[in-house]
Amino acid sequence: MKLLHSILYHFIKYYYRADGSLAKIQARLNTFYGGVSVLRDRYYDGNGKLLKSTQRFLDLQTHKPIKKKDWRHGNSNVRTGLRFTIS
Repeated sequence: MKLLHSILYHFIKYYYRADGSLAKIQARLNTFYGGVSVLRDRYYDGNGKLLKSTQRFLDLQTHKPIKKKDWRHGNSNVRTGLRFTIS
């Protein structure tokens, strides 16, 4: 059995309003196996309802935008997309 190792770094920033409610979550997931940064922003109203969500993929070295389908790790037995949830 062949094992696949991947190094991931996940950075998350939380932004709060003066009343203590969550306003925004900014997340960056860097994977060195594929050389991709996934940037996600989520914006919330004062009641915690998700207002807007954005997602971008960047080349880890050049920081230039790439399409999600453009990065692959070369192993067809493993998913080529990254998925993470922010709750």
